[in-house]
Amino acid sequence: MGTHSYTVTGREGTGNSTEYTMVSTTDVTYKGELLLLHAEYVFDHLYRPLSYELNATVEDKPTRIQAAFTQGEAVVTVISDGDAVELTEEVPEGALLIENQMPGYWEILFQSTALTPEKRYIFDAFIPQRGSAARLTLTVDRETSKLRHGDVELDCSVVREADLGLVFYLNGGELIQYRDDANGVAMTKDS
Repeated sequence: MGTHSYTVTGREGTGNSTEYTMVSTTDVTYKGELLLLHAEYVFDHLYRPLSYELNATVEDKPTRIQAAFTQGEAVVTVISDGDAVELTEEVPEGALLIENQMPGYWEILFQSTALTPEKRYIFDAFIPQRGSAARLTLTVDRETSKLRHGDVELDCSVVREADLGLVFYLNGGELIQYRDDANGVAMTKDS
């Protein structure tokens, strides 16, 4: 059980381009422990990552993940228990940043594109918690699925990412439910 919220703001970046900042917060009880996540993610108009910072607290033990992106690579720093580890990872051109436990990142991607049932969408993504890039494949179910949302039953498009075990239920571009089956996590939008 938990909550998730996010805000996105835009500002003029370098070279007359627009940069967006997403600030998101998630708190969830997972396997009996309280997990608090606070992230700030900056991306450009093509959703390419510019910078990222996650502060994760599990039972009062903080961990910080920071990533800075330049042409073709990410420099990731993980700070935990007073120790810092830095790694540099190649990032494919045009890769998106995907945050495992924060559905807001996914919602803005789904709102920016029209997905067609029975089609596959393949893209490269950088996953900060892994400190690496991965090729992900989204598939859209042919049939919609009924999902109870408050007092209303909604017809939802179902999008799946098999390698990460993620399932998304969308209605009118809104992410109604996010499931991470691999980790036994489900988040449903409040009514």
